[in-house]
Amino acid sequence: DRIKALAATHGWRIRDDMVDDRAIVRRMVLKRCVFGVDKNPMAVELAKVALWLHTLTAGAPLSFLDHHLKCGDSLFGEWVRPVMDGLGKFGGMFINSAIQKAEGAARGMDVIEKLTDADMAEAEQSRTAYQEIEERTGPLKGFLDFWHALKWMEITPEQKQALDVLLFDGFGDAIMVASGLRPPDAPSEEAVQLFETLGAEQTSLLDDHKASVRDYVHVRDLIKRAHSLAAEERFLHWQIAFPRVWTRWTDSGKHGGFDAVIGNPPWDRMKMQVVEWFAARAPEIARQPRAADRKKAILALETAGAPLARDYAHARERAETGVRLATRDGDYPLLGRGDVNLYSLFVERAQTLIKPSGIAGLLVPSGIASDMTASHFFRSVSTTGRILALLDFENRGKFFPDVHRSFKFCAFIVSGTDRQGHKALCGFFLTDPPPAVVPEDDEHLFLMDAADFTIVNPNTATAPIFRTRRDAELTKSVHRRIPSPSSAARTRKSTTVIIVPSASISKSTTPC
Repeated sequence: DRIKALAATHGWRIRDDMVDDRAIVRRMVLKRCVFGVDKNPMAVELAKVALWLHTLTAGAPLSFLDHHLKCGDSLFGEWVRPVMDGLGKFGGMFINSAIQKAEGAARGMDVIEKLTDADMAEAEQSRTAYQEIEERTGPLKGFLDFWHALKWMEITPEQKQALDVLLFDGFGDAIMVASGLRPPDAPSEEAVQLFETLGAEQTSLLDDHKASVRDYVHVRDLIKRAHSLAAEERFLHWQIAFPRVWTRWTDSGKHGGFDAVIGNPPWDRMKMQVVEWFAARAPEIARQPRAADRKKAILALETAGAPLARDYAHARERAETGVRLATRDGDYPLLGRGDVNLYSLFVERAQTLIKPSGIAGLLVPSGIASDMTASHFFRSVSTTGRILALLDFENRGKFFPDVHRSFKFCAFIVSGTDRQGHKALCGFFLTDPPPAVVPEDDEHLFLMDAADFTIVNPNTATAPIFRTRRDAELTKSVHRRIPSPSSAARTRKSTTVIIVPSASISKSTTPC
């Protein structure tokens, strides 16, 4: 009503449907329910523009979205509890106040989300409230940036000693200093007394209990390098980024999460791809037919001291470090294996981010259901009835024109741990999206429950691939009657092999 009155006063030409209840509700849903993360800053800005256009309300300012749309790396960052465990040998208590302060930011998020930004005053109130949230979470975010960056860096024994001094408050408040919010203090006698109070077992971590000038220089260098790396890699700590989504951060298990996670993650290997990297930077190197020739060209760049050689060495080092963390750090125990592909890490990350009652739906290569490197993960969701849909598509140009038509992908939809026992809607070699309501006589779509996945491929734990419903039913029927050798061996010591002479098979019977 206020906007319509202003429009009448100023002669604005607006339609009623531009300021109806639906437009206001869209703005409320946008501010309260929609979240997004991307490592590319431009992608985040484009997302804001798209959402603003979708929720445009005549006479109202653009909604404030910085609280829910973040620029960061979805795959690399820290969770609070593991960091606390890692700090245990240093007492670990110094981080508690920063955690409590950051957890309190959830109340500020409630304030922002309840504002519709229907006028400039509300939009400015949202911005001010978010600045206060950033101030509350800043020390903990900075410390987690520092802590995670250390995993990416090579640290000498001398730097490790200096780090121990820092975490024993040898240079002042460890959280504030490590977060980069204040410079490290000069060595003090109080720090020595603190180390001695903690006992011989703790102080044995250090060769020298006094913070020396050497330690000070190492700490200053570590902090600078760590925060420079964190800014470049854009580590994202999910609890800090969205403090209202998770609760009880210090518990061993995660409490909270998203109701739904959707996405089309990158389908790239994490290992440095030389041809792809040089294709846009030095095409003459990318076009070399042999790897040996490319190595010679890269060596020539290094010999000449070309900046491109330094950039390549830097990118290769970061890629190798990312692979090492993905395979050894523990965040991706099921899919961080072999020649790691980014999409597989996003699949496992999505399982971490959803609530136990939530759902994750991703467009990923079909290898998530058929590759042996993904079999441990696939078994964990298929044999518990957590797969809601596995729809495999042939890329014949209508979906992703820039991707070769032989490359298959799937819509992979999986529920959280509290939603088990589903029958999965499956389809393979599809060329069109399925209808919203699947007809009962659709031969290309069929249902598979947990038992079906278990009996058909017990050895590989991968998804069985059928072109039609009839093929699926026939194969499941055979396996129910004649278990595979591995499943039969679990229930009896001997295995019966049945050989059917070809002459006994009717010509009208479709071979399995």
